[in-house]
Amino acid sequence: MSKWIPQKVDQWINLEQMNAKINTIRFVIPKSVLVLPEVQHIKIEVNLSPAGMKIYQQMKKESIAYIKRSIEGSDEEDVRTAVGSNGAVQFLRLLQLAQGFIKDDEGDEINTDTEKRRALLDLLQDTGEPVCVYGWFKNDLRCVERCCEILGLRYGELSGNRKDLTPHSKMPEDVDVLGVQCMSGSSGIDLTRSRIGVILNSGLLSHGNFDQMCARQHRPGQDKNVVFYHLVSSKTVETKLIDERGRKRDIVDVLLSEIREEEVF
Repeated sequence: MSKWIPQKVDQWINLEQMNAKINTIRFVIPKSVLVLPEVQHIKIEVNLSPAGMKIYQQMKKESIAYIKRSIEGSDEEDVRTAVGSNGAVQFLRLLQLAQGFIKDDEGDEINTDTEKRRALLDLLQDTGEPVCVYGWFKNDLRCVERCCEILGLRYGELSGNRKDLTPHSKMPEDVDVLGVQCMSGSSGIDLTRSRIGVILNSGLLSHGNFDQMCARQHRPGQDKNVVFYHLVSSKTVETKLIDERGRKRDIVDVLLSEIREEEVF
């Protein structure tokens, strides 16, 4: 522990010995033995409105131009570094527009499109059973809560600000729709009360973290077939990000592919 800062860990020691002790009481069920209900992933493409797409395309041109200027004349290693540091901010802005909002220079949110929210509203209206809705931005969860208010559904949330779970980290019985921030919580969370997951926006999740997110519902204790609905804004970086995640590529690769496509056209 730090001598100067209370409760600060300077370094971890004896990790191998600790793991060896834990392994003496650990019991692992191999996947070959574990039988879970089927899981299905359904992709629902949502078209931005003409006005929303116009704003998106303008931002895309400006973002690509910005990234190109930051990497001009650099070698491949410098290119990846520049894209990773400068391009990620531009990429997030495009991802926000794909959800139907953008932040101005003062940090205030401006709505640019409502099509994805309409699609979410239709899904929640038709399910008639507990649902978990996953989002990346705070704005995503506010949209989920607003949809619940319109439909008269009981809303709960799992995020950095709220943890509406039971003492055993399960989805409560008095919640119809649970809004879940993708990176909130841990693998110990049990959301098996719901068999339906709606992925409003999975953001920059890696392939492994995405699988862990889905495993909150498709895990031991689940006795029903699980369905995940992916609401994806077509012709945006969101589509490319999901496709590349399936190939386990990172955000830098996605950004570079965006730049190269822009150069082709």
